[in-house]
Amino acid sequence: MIRDGRFKVMVRGLTLSQIREKLKKNYQREFRFRDGVFNVNLSTIRNITVQVFGEVNQTCSYTVSAVNSIMNLLGVAGSFTDLALVR
Repeated sequence: MIRDGRFKVMVRGLTLSQIREKLKKNYQREFRFRDGVFNVNLSTIRNITVQVFGEVNQTCSYTVSAVNSIMNLLGVAGSFTDLALVR
């Protein structure tokens, strides 16, 4: 949810471009924007804690940005052990 004193806009599950369009639509009720003037930037991304265990070289809990993929986490965990079955 984004609050700025005027609007409460639910943004959960939306992409940044969808959020941009939604906010622009809300703000156009009070302001006029020339093409290309309205923009939205993401300044904070939440962190999550993920436990990596099994046949990886470094099992542990990792706190990472929520935009990381499983491949990034496997890299942090030192990849698979020689005993891992990867299909």
